[in-house]
Amino acid sequence: MLALWIVLGCLLTLLLLLAVPVDMSYAVRMEAGQRSARGQFRWFFGLVRVKLPGKPSRTKKADKPPDKDKPKTRSKPSRHSPLAALSVEGFIGHLLRLVRRLLAGLHIHHLDIRGRLGLGDPADTGLAWALVGPISVLLDAPGVTQVDIQPDFSQEVLDFSSNGRVRVVPLEYLTVMIRFMVSPTTFRAIRAMRS
Repeated sequence: MLALWIVLGCLLTLLLLLAVPVDMSYAVRMEAGQRSARGQFRWFFGLVRVKLPGKPSRTKKADKPPDKDKPKTRSKPSRHSPLAALSVEGFIGHLLRLVRRLLAGLHIHHLDIRGRLGLGDPADTGLAWALVGPISVLLDAPGVTQVDIQPDFSQEVLDFSSNGRVRVVPLEYLTVMIRFMVSPTTFRAIRAMRS
């Protein structure tokens, strides 16, 4: 009987620890061949802090000579195809509900995204902007997020900077993932991937 109480006490303690929110803050910058990123996790109301070191780096384009001596090998087809899960009836909707629930559990305190996108060709930039433009409008929420992404039709450029602070409750994510994994639709998708 004592062992049962110890196990129940450990489970209750674990649930209480998972109910404590985790604060994540980050800053990412990618501009003119230079990249920098840094972040920090704070848990248990700031008592536990983990910093993610981000050192500035420069991207270098390595000029490698073409490998003519290496024979081309065919890649073996994988036995398990993740795309087979998409053919299962109802799995795409099930997956979209999972993404919506995960995003709903993300409490945004501050989000700032700035960028400039250009592909060198105005037509290609226009096609890319047809995808990026609506996403930037959907992310923009007054008072919480600031999204400013501009197209550049004259030159090839990708400048991006973002910083923000979000809060998640691990217990919410755990329950969402358990509901997704024990669903009959997920079991059918796993069976389709294995066959």
